[in-house]
Amino acid sequence: VVAEQNLALQSQDFTQSAWTKLATTVTGNSTTAPDGTSTAGTITTTAATNYHATYSAANISTTAGSAYTASVYLKTGTNNYVSVNVADSAGSNFFAATFDTTGATVTKTGANGSGWAYTSSSITSVGNGWYLLSVQLVGAGTSGSSIALYLMNAANTGGLTYTGNGTGN
Repeated sequence: VVAEQNLALQSQDFTQSAWTKLATTVTGNSTTAPDGTSTAGTITTTAATNYHATYSAANISTTAGSAYTASVYLKTGTNNYVSVNVADSAGSNFFAATFDTTGATVTKTGANGSGWAYTSSSITSVGNGWYLLSVQLVGAGTSGSSIALYLMNAANTGGLTYTGNGTGN
């Protein structure tokens, strides 16, 4: 049995250069983390009409048949929905799970192309409004994979492009 591996490198600090920001900004150490320390950051959408995402810049290699978990702690802000995506380097083969952090539910899962085999996804309350979002996948034996967090608004859960509100999530 192979131990699961978290694909979200440096998921405790999205200010790091390992994370690229698209129509978002990240302020580090701006709120209380799930462990009670003041080390959690705030992801803020810009007012642009665009995708609003933070994604890993790292090229992650996977082993065919090995289990992987993409997980992140998030707290509900002004965007109730977040999509956790795992994709190949071209972005054409991906898996996504959309979470509602207000209702604590997985609202949608889906894939495009081939490669990743979906196992499960979950959202778990860890207290004080924080949730652990997880997607479990089986690797396809590719290199250059990445993970992305797309902030979504409640009015547009089926699409990723919208006009942001310029406030935090």
